Amino acid sequence: MTDLSSFKGKTIATVRLATGDVVFRGSLTEAGIDWKKDLTINELDSPAAVLEAVKKGSVDAGIVWTPFIKLAENQGLQIVRYSSDLVSGHTCCRQVALTSKIKENPEIYQKFVAALIRSYKFYMENQDETIDIMSKYVKVDKDILKAETYGGHIHSIPDPDKEGVQKFWELIKRSGYISSDLDINNFIDTTIYKNALDEVIEKYPDDGVYKKLKAEFSE
Repeated sequence: MTDLSSFKGKTIATVRLATGDVVFRGSLTEAGIDWKKDLTINELDSPAAVLEAVKKGSVDAGIVWTPFIKLAENQGLQIVRYSSDLVSGHTCCRQVALTSKIKENPEIYQKFVAALIRSYKFYMENQDETIDIMSKYVKVDKDILKAETYGGHIHSIPDPDKEGVQKFWELIKRSGYISSDLDINNFIDTTIYKNALDEVIEKYPDDGVYKKLKAEFSE
């Protein structure tokens, strides 16, 4: 099942509105495949349930995410596609807030984003310590956490990634989840990140990680 057309006639387990689910349905639509007619999608409650369905053979394939990707491999299942194979560098989790709240106290949000930027540097430069911290909250073997976190299939950056959000908005619409004429650009604020990054760089002007983030943001 390396080509999207190979999913025709198959039964696929998913969790509704998960990032991978949106990418999968949107990519099918973009490829001219009607996921409502050309295949069967079973919506389950969790990635664990998806994994079990695949193992039992009640579905042909399933959509899961970290750490269930590595857990699937450890249980003898095969990963046939990554969501990034379909939409390179797609966005996932976004930071959101009410516009009214941001206007009331913008400096608090700027400090929060500055903390995310500095946390990103720690995440990039201190893998073992990062995994130690993560393991306190995600009860999975540390080797699995490390393989999933630093294996090259997760695109984690503090940048708001305006272009990526625009693309994902269109993907959600192509997935059939929403019908909207709203301009998503009116709801993306990159100034908080810009100001936070400038604030961090002012304190650490020679830091390579922050310089790279600045270059990526400018691009």
